[in-house]
Amino acid sequence: MAEHLLPLAVAHRGGNEVAHENTLEAFQDAIDLGYRRLETDVHYTRQGELLAVHGQTIDGSEEIEKGVDAYVHIGERAIRLADLTRADRQAIAHDGFYIPTLEEAMSLNGEVSWNIDAKRQEAVLPLIDVLRRLDAFHRVTLASFNEGSIRELRARAPKGTQTSLVESEIRKLYLTGFLPWDPVNFPKHTRAQVPSTYGKRKIVTRAFVRAAHRHGIPLDVWTINNQQEMEHLLDIGVDGIMTDELRTLKTALEARGMSLSYPL
Repeated sequence: MAEHLLPLAVAHRGGNEVAHENTLEAFQDAIDLGYRRLETDVHYTRQGELLAVHGQTIDGSEEIEKGVDAYVHIGERAIRLADLTRADRQAIAHDGFYIPTLEEAMSLNGEVSWNIDAKRQEAVLPLIDVLRRLDAFHRVTLASFNEGSIRELRARAPKGTQTSLVESEIRKLYLTGFLPWDPVNFPKHTRAQVPSTYGKRKIVTRAFVRAAHRHGIPLDVWTINNQQEMEHLLDIGVDGIMTDELRTLKTALEARGMSLSYPL
């Protein structure tokens, strides 16, 4: 069974309180506040860059439709992320902020750990290459909504690299909370990362937390921006909270005598 001592405070996309999310300035703000775990998505471009970006306009105003290639706006143009050039990355700057590469973001501080979501399977090999070049496998959790991407990440990353559970594994873990025995084995070195609700169903409960801990699996919840919900999740013993509201979560933790500086 894993130890569950302190909740992990995760700066979702670096936060957006003083700078646009997924920018070096946002990530640096999180680091300056004391956050030691940052989160980002990554996309791979045809020019060979692995970008730390979710896949929408840099100010987050343009949501991506399901099934549509991720894109960004430059003026009135919509450009697929895969087609972005280095010049485009500078042109897309919003109030001086631009889309950084993952390597630029991770190089801000070598002591900070990262939750990295490979949005598409073509980002998997470039992600492995960047982490190998930075010697950073020990300070990441690799995630993806694509089960094929997760399985490839597990196969290609060094043994012991932490990954998130895939959706089918999370469903099985959730169901074990209703059983008096454990009929399922889960991969080692994993975290369960889930929203607090699924549709109208509240899924992060004490029973789910207990089920995860029984298997030695830390349970992280995203994306929590309400202090009351943060307090509830801390009360029931979740292991990590991802938030855009960095200062709100910091205040909630410090009121309990907890630190943001979770050991790697």
